[in-house]
Amino acid sequence: MNKSRNLLARLEELLPSDSYSHSHYIFHGTSDIYLESIKKSGLVSKSGKVYVSGVRDISFAMGSETVKGNEYRKGVGGNVIIITLARDHEIFDDVKWDYDRTYSPSYDTADAFTVQSTIPFDAVVKIEQVIQRYGREVVTKVHYER
Repeated sequence: MNKSRNLLARLEELLPSDSYSHSHYIFHGTSDIYLESIKKSGLVSKSGKVYVSGVRDISFAMGSETVKGNEYRKGVGGNVIIITLARDHEIFDDVKWDYDRTYSPSYDTADAFTVQSTIPFDAVVKIEQVIQRYGREVVTKVHYER
C-alpha cells in the first residue's frame, strides 16, 4: 500500500464518511502574523498538536478563532489564512493522528483532528488570505503557491 493510500485509509477511519472531503488536500487555518514563521519552520504548535481538517470551511473557522478569539482565549489579530497541505506528503505517513472534538465549542469539529508533529513547509501547497463575505470564502491574496 503506498503512502497516499495509508493516509486516506487512516483519515477515513477517523472522520465520518458522510462528511469527509475526499480531496488530495488537508487544510489548516491560522493568522497571517505567523506567515514568516510558517515559511521558515513549517506548522509548529505551542501545544504540540497542529489542528487540521479535510474540510476547508472548518479550517476557515479555526483560523477565524485564532484571529478574533473566542470566549476561552484571546485572538492574536491579523488576517485569516488557509494553508493547503498535500495529503500524500511523507510526513503524514508516520504522524500520530488524534481525532479531537475539544478544539472549540463554537462550531462542529466532526471533521477536525490533530497531527502531533511539526508539519514541514515542503508539505504546503498553497497559502491564501481569505475573508468571509455573504457566507462564502473570498480569497483576497495568495501568499504562496507551488
